[in-house]
Amino acid sequence: MSDKVSAFKATTAALTKETPAEEAKAVLRTAQILLLDISPTELEDAFLDLAERFPLPKGWFMAYRKEVMELRKLELRKKSAPQTPEAAPTPEEELKTLRPLAAPLLECPDILEKVADALRRRGLAGQAREAKILYLAVTGRVLNEKVLVNVAVKGPSSGGKSFLVDVVLELFPDSAFYALSAMSEKALAYSQEPVSHRFIVIFEAAGLGGDFGQYLMRSLLSEGRVRYETVEKTKAGLVPRLIEREGPTGLIVTTTRAGLHPENETRMLSLEVNDTPEQTGEVLKAHAEGEEPEGAEPRAIDLTPFKALQRILELEKPQAVVPFAMAIAQGCDTTSVRLRRDFKAVLSLVKAHAILHAHLRERDAHGRVIATQEDYAAVYDLVADLISYGTGQKVPEKVRETVEAVKTLTAETPDGVSYTAIGKQLGIDESAARRRVQTAFRKGYLENRETKPRCAAKIVVGEPLPDARDVLPNPAKIFSNPTESTADLPTDDELSDKSDSYGRQPIVPTGCLLPTDGSAGSKTEGRSAVGKESAAPSADLNQRESQHILPGSAGRQEHPGGSTYNIFLQSRPAPPGATLRLWNPGRQQRAAAQVREVAAIDLLGGEL
Repeated sequence: MSDKVSAFKATTAALTKETPAEEAKAVLRTAQILLLDISPTELEDAFLDLAERFPLPKGWFMAYRKEVMELRKLELRKKSAPQTPEAAPTPEEELKTLRPLAAPLLECPDILEKVADALRRRGLAGQAREAKILYLAVTGRVLNEKVLVNVAVKGPSSGGKSFLVDVVLELFPDSAFYALSAMSEKALAYSQEPVSHRFIVIFEAAGLGGDFGQYLMRSLLSEGRVRYETVEKTKAGLVPRLIEREGPTGLIVTTTRAGLHPENETRMLSLEVNDTPEQTGEVLKAHAEGEEPEGAEPRAIDLTPFKALQRILELEKPQAVVPFAMAIAQGCDTTSVRLRRDFKAVLSLVKAHAILHAHLRERDAHGRVIATQEDYAAVYDLVADLISYGTGQKVPEKVRETVEAVKTLTAETPDGVSYTAIGKQLGIDESAARRRVQTAFRKGYLENRETKPRCAAKIVVGEPLPDARDVLPNPAKIFSNPTESTADLPTDDELSDKSDSYGRQPIVPTGCLLPTDGSAGSKTEGRSAVGKESAAPSADLNQRESQHILPGSAGRQEHPGGSTYNIFLQSRPAPPGATLRLWNPGRQQRAAAQVREVAAIDLLGGEL
């Protein structure tokens, strides 16, 4: 007997033949709720027990039974009906919940190091740089960029490509990516899965489908959307249908191939997993450390802060601006046409790094996060050599080692050497050696003299290796101290007067991140050196803050307290009381100063 049947009997136990009919009906109606979700057999037992103990009039008893059965049907319908989902929280409510969860990262000055540490504890051996690049690339999905940063992870079978991608994606909510093992040619066109501001992850390049599937993917990656018109058969005959898939969409793909389709290769950053014996040893150690000693508590790795941070970025959708983008562009080696694409990827990664640290960055008048030297320096360390490899200005160290090994071997065997011999010379297995050689083949640095199929390779040295050249400018070059100007700057006494010592109207000393071409006092369109009128004064400095951070001329002044500080000046008429944003290039900090009746700087960088 179930608890509810027992409760029903206990509730009705006080009923007797002498109980008034109205009172009996009230008790039974109160107790009937206990009969709504018991089994049919238990229900019949309850009715029989009731009839034996309390002889109700037959008509009333049948009416009571019918009432209970109707209520049971209603209860069953309620349980089988689709449950109305609870109202989704508003973005403000969700952010209020997420911020405490992401608190360990929100004020962290180097989130990428936190990422590397978490993945190391998760079991990733080495490959920290590759993991950071993947993390930054997926973070950039929230930016309003037409093209996101696409990544190809290459390496031999069992090299750990999929594991690398998997553990990085564990730091993101499911809304950030759509992972597949493979897709048909037209799946991208017909799929209902949202792809806007999201990454598609394919765990093997062969799974991208045929040529048409790869064409659709290239369109989505390059143009930010897919517009595919097809013809469908309907009852009314053949009718055209236009399918549109909006981006921006990023792609992460893994492959054992040395290279992808040329049209895809130029749209992606290529990451190589480490195939050395030393890396294999590190992987084995990571696996061994994952086996807990007997009786030890399993190690908990809390990834909640990372997912919370990424969800905050999805909700807030912060955008970023790189005020020194022109300086990067002017410092690049522009030999390769491919750089036109790669440069956008570099800026996107800088912006992604900036929005990761948005709580520690200033915002411009449009609410955009202002990227700093730290953002470019972090991205430069991660991808500078990859950009040089992609444009052909540098050769990966593994390829250089392989070419040198072939050069050494062919000194004794000029007709060519085999993959096995190259592997032995490098101390790696044949499959890894074959991949390295295939990469060198694609660049022309090695050649195979054997033209007959199914014959042992005869590999010889091909084109000479290029001299190593950096494509991206070093941060030290961009953010170095500017040439000192010999121009005399106003002193504190001069600033106390109604007009400055140059006889000009009040000026705004505008903060500047970058020096000019090195010649102090030089003048460019829209900007002027110390003591010269601006060619294009700003009408509203408060609303055009991004224009304040522009190259200008440099100067040095001894502060009355004995300290020295650098400033960058730009002469512009401004009303008293206007707010000025200043940049300290030495410490990468920003400060605000008020424009008084004459040019006045309350705070600049350095040691005031």
